[in-house]
Amino acid sequence: MPRHRVKLKKTIIAVLKENDDSPLSAEQLVHLCQQRGLTANYLPKNNNAMGQIMRQIKGVAAVSTILTSTQGNSYVSSVYSLESEEAFNAWLEQVS
Repeated sequence: MPRHRVKLKKTIIAVLKENDDSPLSAEQLVHLCQQRGLTANYLPKNNNAMGQIMRQIKGVAAVSTILTSTQGNSYVSSVYSLESEEAFNAWLEQVS
């Protein structure tokens, strides 16, 4: 696994931990990772790619929900929350 994916996943876990009270969409996660200082080199090119990464991370729960775009259109999307930081840390030990 490329090293930058580990950094991205560590940042995602930190963001999910900080926002434990509400699940986040892939778009929100990209924005919050950028705010934490990750450059475009570390971030996926689109929200679908971020969603795929989120489904791969151990300890992250995904729930389908209905979201509304800024234009007022509704669509089904996944939102993510931290389910088990211990599961992520166990995975991290395996790849390190």
